[in-house]
Amino acid sequence: MPDDDRAFSYHDQLTGTTSDHPATTLRSQFLKLFDGEHRKVVGAVMRCGASLPEAEDAAQEAFMALWKQLKKQQNGTERISKVPEWLRTVAVKAYWRSLQPAITAVAEVPAPHTAVDDHQDLAARTIDVMTALRELDPDTRMILALSMEGFTAVELAAQLEHLSAQQVRDKRKRGRRHLARRLGLTSRRRAD
Repeated sequence: MPDDDRAFSYHDQLTGTTSDHPATTLRSQFLKLFDGEHRKVVGAVMRCGASLPEAEDAAQEAFMALWKQLKKQQNGTERISKVPEWLRTVAVKAYWRSLQPAITAVAEVPAPHTAVDDHQDLAARTIDVMTALRELDPDTRMILALSMEGFTAVELAAQLEHLSAQQVRDKRKRGRRHLARRLGLTSRRRAD
């Protein structure tokens, strides 16, 4: 069996299947994984407050890191156990690194819009959400985004390393409250 086939078990882990074609190369399996996960990784980064170009750049960094890891794996390096989660984490961290020198305080935050009737209103509402997300600290944004991806507090604490599971739950709760208050969702919920 060629090294390429032995080295790439990630696609098999992802799909729950085994490769029927021993001649399938590492590159073709990587491209299949890329096709299946790229859009999801970009979406995860955008939920952290990134614009589409920023999210695509971060996703590209994550997939480049995965490719390098796969090439190392051919030489007997340790395998990645959960590739989709690993990709999202690497992409979000790449996005945060890109923001480090450019983080500035927002002078004035525009008031949120109330109705979403057409594309213009939807775009304005999206900008409101992105602005509200950028008001949160980077850890809270990452926690909220990855929580939407299905990560538990324990899994997030393991990824973030400097926060406990309880701190993750507390930040997630405070972040959700901030977003609800900032986007005017608290008054609607009380009225229901």
